[in-house]
This record gives sequence, C-alpha cells and structure tokens, in this order.
Amino acid sequence: MFNLEKIRENIIALNESDAKSLLMLTAANIQMVKGGNGSFSSENCVDELIRLFNSIHELKNEKKNEKLTQVIQLTDDLS
Repeated sequence: MFNLEKIRENIIALNESDAKSLLMLTAANIQMVKGGNGSFSSENCVDELIRLFNSIHELKNEKKNEKLTQVIQLTDDLS
C-alpha cells in the first residue's frame, strides 16, 4: 500500500542525516535497475522503494532503541 500522506509525514520528521541516507538508498535502487544485469527490474525497484518509504517510522524507532540500549549499557558500565 502506498499512502503518500503518511510517507510525507515520515519524511518531514527525518533529520538531515536520515534524509540523506534515504536519498542514497533511493539512488542505489535506481542504479541497480539502470546499471544492473536485468535481475532487478523496475517493478522490483518500485516495490523496494515503497517498502523502504513505508518503513521509515519503524526504522527511526529501531535507531532510537539502539541508541537507548547503548546509553543503558554505558550507564551500567559506569556503575
């Protein structure tokens, strides 16, 4: 499913670093279609980009959880 409004909200919430990463992943997918051996079709690319855009919120949450885990580990190490 492609919910443009939801994706728009997720993109607006990105910081600069995350936005650049998303843009680089988008460019990499396009390059795989244009410069690949034909095994990664335009349809594969669109499906992958839709999956990527729909998962922005979950990826940001995973990143936050990883940072929180690191902080907790550091706190435990200092104790």
